[in-house]
Amino acid sequence: ALKAARKIPKLRGLVWMQGEADSKFEQSAVNYAQSMRQLRSRLLGDLKEDLGIGMYSVHLPMIYGQALPFEPAMERFKNRTEVRQQMAALDQDSGLAEATVGMRMVATEGMPLKKDTVHYNSQGQQQLGVAFANAMMSQLRQTPEALADDWQLRGIAINEPGYHVWGSSPIMDET
Repeated sequence: ALKAARKIPKLRGLVWMQGEADSKFEQSAVNYAQSMRQLRSRLLGDLKEDLGIGMYSVHLPMIYGQALPFEPAMERFKNRTEVRQQMAALDQDSGLAEATVGMRMVATEGMPLKKDTVHYNSQGQQQLGVAFANAMMSQLRQTPEALADDWQLRGIAINEPGYHVWGSSPIMDET
């Protein structure tokens, strides 16, 4: 549809929130930073041709949230500490060997969770969305207005019993 309308999308960064499943398995947990670098590389490789992102893609920002802020974690998340350490180490400013240019972690402590202590309630989703947007704007060194262009940043959260949001975006095009 975008190509038909002669609009060319511009990829400015990636946002990621995941890690719970990796905390169940030791190998996944202790290799989380490496897996995230591979994920970013593969995503950029897949998108390169469609979006023409070219050589600068190695520095394309990837903002990610630190999973499982609640302690003590459920028993099934037995490698929670290792995943969270790997996430923190991956941040470009961590000063550790795993630090990767363009990777920025958003701390999630204090963001309200549902009773399952894993998923965020509507207020937590809003806080996470704002934290992601602020981190991305910081990485891009842009104001909300410059980042938005002709788009508007909106906080959307659905909190209805039995309704699950598997993916959402706070950015909507009104045209």
